[in-house]
Amino acid sequence: MHSFYSFITTFIAIFAAEIGDKTNILVLCLAMLYPLRKIFVSIFLATLILMLIAVLGGNLIVKIIPDFYIKLISGILFLGFGASNFFKKNDENELNCDEKNLHLKIFSSFFLAELGDKTQISTFLFAAKFNNFLPVYLGSVLGVILPNILSILLGNFFSKFLNFKIIKIISGVIFILIGLLTLFEIIF
Repeated sequence: MHSFYSFITTFIAIFAAEIGDKTNILVLCLAMLYPLRKIFVSIFLATLILMLIAVLGGNLIVKIIPDFYIKLISGILFLGFGASNFFKKNDENELNCDEKNLHLKIFSSFFLAELGDKTQISTFLFAAKFNNFLPVYLGSVLGVILPNILSILLGNFFSKFLNFKIIKIISGVIFILIGLLTLFEIIF
C-alpha cells in the first residue's frame, strides 16, 4: 500500500505541476516544428535521466553547479533558440536535418528547461519523504511524460493549420519568453 500511495501521490502532484509549465509549452512549440517520434524519444530520454537525478539526490546538481548558472545558461540558450527563428535563413527542409543533431537539440532544450524546475525539485522532495525509489521514480516520469504527450499531439495538430513561417515566429517568441522568464528568475 505504501508503494501505491508513493506512486499515486508523486504522479498526481507532478502531473498537475507539469501542465502549463514552461517545459510543457516548450514541447508544444517543438511539436509544431519537428517530427513527433523524434520529440517523444528525446523528451522521454531526458525525463528518465532528470527524474533519476532527482530521485537519487535531486539537489546534488545544484550543489555542484549553482542554480544561478543553470538558469543563466538555460535563459541564454532559449534566447538563442528564439532569435535563431527570426534571423536564421531556412525553410521546411530543416525539419529533415541530421537525426542525431535534432535529437540532441530537443533533448538539451528540454533537459535544461526542466533541470532544477519545480517538477524535478518536487520529485526530490517526494523521494526524501517516501524513501521508496521505484514508485516515486515511475510516478514522476509518468507525471512529466503524460502532459508532454498531450502537448506533442496538440502541437502537431496546430502545425497542420499554420504555415511554417508562422510556426517559426510563434515558437521563436515563446522560446524568447521562456529565456526571459528564466533570466528574470535569477534577477529577482
